[in-house]
Amino acid sequence: MNEVFIIGKIEELEFKFMYNSKYISICTIKIRLENKCIIEAYGYNEIADKILQELKIGNVIFINGELRNGKVEIKRYNKFLIFFQREFHLSHIVLLSFK
Repeated sequence: MNEVFIIGKIEELEFKFMYNSKYISICTIKIRLENKCIIEAYGYNEIADKILQELKIGNVIFINGELRNGKVEIKRYNKFLIFFQREFHLSHIVLLSFK
């Protein structure tokens, strides 16, 4: 298992329904890390629904997931609040909730 832990800012968020699949829905997000790298992550079904309802572009999140085919499959995530919006630094975040 390739377990990953990522903290970053959401740059893009996309939600889709899936047909003829064992999954019902998928939410794909692109996350900008502090070092300016972009990571693509996705979640299925309940995780996808919660991400769509609770998160928006610009939110900072902590992701616990698995690396699959160069992307991160989200297993759990946390939403953070940034006190200073000018630049993203790990020292500026506070944990709001754990999913």
